[in-house]
Parts: sequence; structure tokens; C-alpha cells
Amino acid sequence: MAGRLPLKLVIDELKQELPQQTPWYDAVFGVNFDVLYKIFDGQLMTSIGWLYSEKIDFKFEQSYKQNAYLKIGFAKRLMNNLTIDVSGTAYQHYLQGIQPILYTPKTAKFFAHPYGELNLSIHYRF
Repeated sequence: MAGRLPLKLVIDELKQELPQQTPWYDAVFGVNFDVLYKIFDGQLMTSIGWLYSEKIDFKFEQSYKQNAYLKIGFAKRLMNNLTIDVSGTAYQHYLQGIQPILYTPKTAKFFAHPYGELNLSIHYRF
């Protein structure tokens, strides 16, 4: 098999990339406060929250267990059944508590940094 590896060898190599061979669980607790304001014929949405994530049966140290975030957005109904929504969210520690599976010994360095995302949504009701 010139240049090709047997499937078992490929699977064994991929298993080495896993953070551990045994399962672990993520318990996430979150609190958030939302405020909505009517403004400019639309709605301003704000949300501030805090998440705590604990890994159970995880064999490595979890450096980041909490994450704070702030979300601000604006929604406006353009027609009876058409709404547009623009928002942004800023997180203190990447996606800690949002996507718990992402946290591994190899990816932990990313959680030291803030993370943000912008969203644009168009909603149409039939």
C-alpha cells in the first residue's frame, strides 16, 4: 500500500489526538439578565450573562471554568411577516461554557482570549 495507511492504523493515530480515552461530562450553570427597549420603531436587546463549567471525570487541569458575556442587538419588523435582526456578542473566555467539547489540553490556550461574534438574521413568517 504505497502512500496509504490501513484503516486500523489511521483510527489508532486519530485516537492519539483525543484528550483522553475515557468519557467525561460537562456540567454548565448559567445566569443571564435580558433587557428589551422599544426604540426607532424597533427593539434594542441587551443581555449580560455568566457561565460556570465544570468537567467531571476529566483527567487534565481545567484552567478556565467561567465565562462572562455581553450581547447587544437590534430587531426591526420591516413588514407584517418580515423581521431583521442584527446583534453582536462578546465573550470573556472564548466559548467556555458555550461549546464545552471544545476545551481540551491542546485548545486550552485559546480560552485565555476574548471572543466575539456578529449575527445578521432575517425572519420571514409564512
